[in-house]
Amino acid sequence: MALFEEKYGAVVRMVKINDFSKELCGGTHVSRTGDIGLFVIVREENIGSGMRRIEAMTGKHAYRYVSNLRNLWAEVERTLRATGDDVLTKIEKLFERIKELEKRSRHSGEFDAAKVASSLISEAKRINNAKLVVGKVNAVSRDELMQVLGILEKELPSALIFLASALENGKAAFICRITADVIRKFGINAGELVKEAAQITGGGGGGRPDFAQAGGKNPEKIDEALKAVLKIIDKKFSNRGA
Repeated sequence: MALFEEKYGAVVRMVKINDFSKELCGGTHVSRTGDIGLFVIVREENIGSGMRRIEAMTGKHAYRYVSNLRNLWAEVERTLRATGDDVLTKIEKLFERIKELEKRSRHSGEFDAAKVASSLISEAKRINNAKLVVGKVNAVSRDELMQVLGILEKELPSALIFLASALENGKAAFICRITADVIRKFGINAGELVKEAAQITGGGGGGRPDFAQAGGKNPEKIDEALKAVLKIIDKKFSNRGA
């Protein structure tokens, strides 16, 4: 078989393999595989329908190529302070950390604590002269949750505030602030409220009657926890004639 789209020189080698094939070939040939020495595949690609091309290095070029790879790998191990299979594990963890930081960076530009607080205030219930704010916030960290709480505290001098959020670390967070007048009138305790929410979400926590925070392992149960907290609040307020 002669491939006419190929370019041949004045002298062309004929390669015959028994009676199976007989082809013209202008490529490089050796008398035996030992002449090749080390053989390293460095590239493989698709060049057409059902056709692949393999590029390789041989001889001293292959040895130099492998030596450079070994030096590069040693440098990677030194940089990551890991060896063998631990290098891949370290790289995977670094990629996870990068994704986490990128996500946090994007979110930090999107999260508006003042806007979130304003929305919660507009939906707050009034109980006598106090405001009741119980809600789930789209915060990825406790710092963001505290930012919202700080704004609510300034805007609501008399209030019961209970906030929950599913954090980026895969856990639930709860924060509760109750002003002194609400505690005196209704006998309600912030520590008891966050403890109830934490137990439902598989966690724990507590604090003072006026301020408490807690965490949970199952953020998917936050809505259930908020319902339980509201039930306790309603019972307290009902018993004190709210």
